[in-house]
Amino acid sequence: MSTLTEADIETFKQCLREWQAKLNLNGWRIVFSPIPAKGVMAQMDKWDWRQRQVTCRIGLDWKSTPVNKHTLEQTAVHELLHVAVFELIQLAQTPGISQDDLLSAEHGFINMMEANLVPGGRS
Repeated sequence: MSTLTEADIETFKQCLREWQAKLNLNGWRIVFSPIPAKGVMAQMDKWDWRQRQVTCRIGLDWKSTPVNKHTLEQTAVHELLHVAVFELIQLAQTPGISQDDLLSAEHGFINMMEANLVPGGRS
């Protein structure tokens, strides 16, 4: 069983902030809940699309997953990818949404991923 320490939680938060900037998700306010997530390593909760705010809850019991810099960073990125696709999912579920609006949201996600998967900028 792997249990997070306060230092692990701080490392997770630091990773989340660093990757939030890398993924260009600074338009989202991410607040951390003092209430731990139950049964999962972390989760995004209490979405407010209009305010672009979401609450991040960190689980304290990671069961058999080892707690180290890599798994903390990996989990932070996983949670941020939920944020990255949130708008696309919301738009896809909106009755009467235009194809142009969907394509714009889709390409926003693709461009963000492209910049992170193939760094170096465009010529």
